[in-house]
Amino acid sequence: MFWTILASVAAAQAPAGEAAEGLVLWQGAREGMNAEEVAAQVRLVDGIKSVKVRPSRKRWPLSIQYDGDGIDLDGLFYEVDPTFADGKLETVALKSEACLILATAKFKKLRGILEEKYGAALTQREVVESGETVGARSTFSADGLRVMLRLEPGSVPSYVYMSGKIGRAIAKSMNSAVDSDRAECPAELGQRGTVQITYLNEASAAAVEAAASDEAAQKRSADKDKL
Repeated sequence: MFWTILASVAAAQAPAGEAAEGLVLWQGAREGMNAEEVAAQVRLVDGIKSVKVRPSRKRWPLSIQYDGDGIDLDGLFYEVDPTFADGKLETVALKSEACLILATAKFKKLRGILEEKYGAALTQREVVESGETVGARSTFSADGLRVMLRLEPGSVPSYVYMSGKIGRAIAKSMNSAVDSDRAECPAELGQRGTVQITYLNEASAAAVEAAASDEAAQKRSADKDKL
């Protein structure tokens, strides 16, 4: 839902012909650039092996290959995820996954590095209506740029049990994956965490938050009317 709202906001706000002067989001890639222009910038980044443009994939037209497992940031390897709307660059995200304890430590380390670059962050817990914490987010703002660093814990993998010959075969395959997860992350019983850094326009981010808040208020009002 977040990205659906963002796409509509960006389409409404972006002036025509602004690509060359758009806000620099990450490593020379500017908001409003087309896929070929963004690809040219991403190819210059250390750890990138090749970038191909696939016009049929409107939202994510770049196919990125790496020299190894990704871009090395403080010992974790990140994949680059540029997102487009109406053929123009909208956001850039860097994503990595690791065992939760390591991911949490890297989140804290990156927060310190980003504070050195962009200034103090606003750090928040992300919770759902039940009160359950589903993530942590640190937000930075500088010269029209919004940078969001997010940690999202995954679920703890659990074993499944099924009856019947086919069911037991399916369960065996699924439980094998659980064994693998627990072997990789024994202290967390297989639980992993995703670290993501997202770069976007400050004005677009504020508009998205306002739109999301309005949508949540409307849903709450509709639910109240049903009671």
